[in-house]
Amino acid sequence: MGFGRYRLEGGPRMETMSRNAGQAALDLAASGDARACYRIALCYEQGNGLSQDPKAAFRWFHAAAAEGHAAAQFALSECYRNGLGTGADEERATYWLGQAALQHDPDALCTLGRQYYAGSAECLDVHRAYDCFSRAAAEGHTVAGYYLGLMYLHGRGVAQDINMAEQWFTIAAEGGCAEAFAVLNTLRSACEVSH
Repeated sequence: MGFGRYRLEGGPRMETMSRNAGQAALDLAASGDARACYRIALCYEQGNGLSQDPKAAFRWFHAAAAEGHAAAQFALSECYRNGLGTGADEERATYWLGQAALQHDPDALCTLGRQYYAGSAECLDVHRAYDCFSRAAAEGHTVAGYYLGLMYLHGRGVAQDINMAEQWFTIAAEGGCAEAFAVLNTLRSACEVSH
């Protein structure tokens, strides 16, 4: 599992940076700059400009997360959840996911929403799921829009509303969500048959 979907904030991609610029980024990260730590972590995780090293990626994600970097907090939660660069630890994964969600990180909000939407009996809470998906979708997270479409389609946590479902599926499909595109096509086919 890679972290390629995480946001790389500002600056050139590491693989296109000169050796001096790469060293400057490492120096900045070593001084505790959260954005630089996050960028270095991504480079170690992906093998972009640096040798791929999950343990080093984990250490740099942790450094950035400890400084309050929301995307790094989400990435760190995924490291703990999947045992990438460290041992799997669901408690720490949940903690860091919560920290990222508190900062309105869209990936964290969508992940938390999915946990509330389809979680076990003690975690199932469709109203919290709706809140998380709504906040993530407001930031342009297409998968969150897909889940909002599902909620409206099935009337889970909200009043059933096929028009709202179609609107959310359309937004998600336009953003590249294949699942939303498939559901949207099914809905449109069903409407054509009924007319």
